[in-house]
Amino acid sequence: GAAATGAHSSQGPRHHSRPTRTSMPHWTRYPKIAEHGGGAAATGEWLCTEKVHGANFSVVALADGCVEFASRSGVLAATDNFFGYRSQGMDAWLTPRVCALRDALAHDGVVADTDSITVYGELAGGAYPHPDVPAVNGVGPVQRGCWYSPGLVFIAFDVAISSEGSASRFLSFDVARTAAIAAGLRYTVPRLRGSLSQCLDAEVRFISDVPAALGLPPLLENWAEGLVVRPALEPASRTSPGDGRHRGLIKLKIPEFSEKQYANEEWRDARHGAGRVGSVTGSAMGWAEAESLLRFEMLAAINQQRLNSVLSKIGRVNAADKAACRRLLEDFIQDVQEALVEDGLLANTEGFALRHAPLMPELQAESRKLVARHLRAELHRDGQAILGQA
Repeated sequence: GAAATGAHSSQGPRHHSRPTRTSMPHWTRYPKIAEHGGGAAATGEWLCTEKVHGANFSVVALADGCVEFASRSGVLAATDNFFGYRSQGMDAWLTPRVCALRDALAHDGVVADTDSITVYGELAGGAYPHPDVPAVNGVGPVQRGCWYSPGLVFIAFDVAISSEGSASRFLSFDVARTAAIAAGLRYTVPRLRGSLSQCLDAEVRFISDVPAALGLPPLLENWAEGLVVRPALEPASRTSPGDGRHRGLIKLKIPEFSEKQYANEEWRDARHGAGRVGSVTGSAMGWAEAESLLRFEMLAAINQQRLNSVLSKIGRVNAADKAACRRLLEDFIQDVQEALVEDGLLANTEGFALRHAPLMPELQAESRKLVARHLRAELHRDGQAILGQA
């Protein structure tokens, strides 16, 4: 039901008026999670939570009672029905709960009168292909490959506090989780607690825990995307927007959900043999080898999982909207280049077309093929859905 999924209908009074502002200095993009360790001390207690396969989504409660919503790309306009969250009543359901969370934290002295809070989480669900579970009208799957709920569900995983003139600070996991659940929000569940090495050795392949938590019947091989490993206590230093390295969070995905899909083992061997930044750019490897490795990694990064990740930041794209399709292609190409920077194969994205001129046409052509294939599949699915309703 709606109560289970966190997607209540939008009936009932709205206690907090929506501001007319179009930007929000209190909101910051959720820091990227690393795929390997090294950002935080390995001591103390660590824990693992399920990595939900959806769209990064956040809710900001300000001191004046106003509430705003954001995707990974930025604060959503009042007209933006990101994956149907407004039409499905998710905004009306979340607003009083996030305000109640802020009030409780203020009462406990965790939040000052002028502070805002941001609840970060994953917007997921929208389809559940089980014969005993009826579909929810007016909504489609946020992501495919792992199924959570017929309606939309918001699963929180972090709470940050923003004070005027200083960087955001995240609450420790248990403090945030206890307060969020008391306020009526759904919050990610620890699957394991222990040392960092125990958490990193945890089994990454498992059936998603979310449907059972929502009271839904199981699906065969409904594999979770993976795990997020994190320290139980938040490191003392504060984060600057977009820089989450010191927090120590690490994501571990099963191969099906990896945003690097290698065509053959040779590519993987070449990558692992080359090592990371030092050997790729250093004198040990010639220019031709480095360029060849860069091409292998570039092609491995052009895949449906990465495209799904890009789409999760901007919402669904109408295949008939040429401008939106062009923006999707540009965003995807930029994301591939950013992945190469993260891998230490590029210094930055700005000069890629100049410094690696032979690779740019291939990046564009392969990306265009992938995006076109995705848009054709979406058109086909829409057509099938219309036929099914006829």
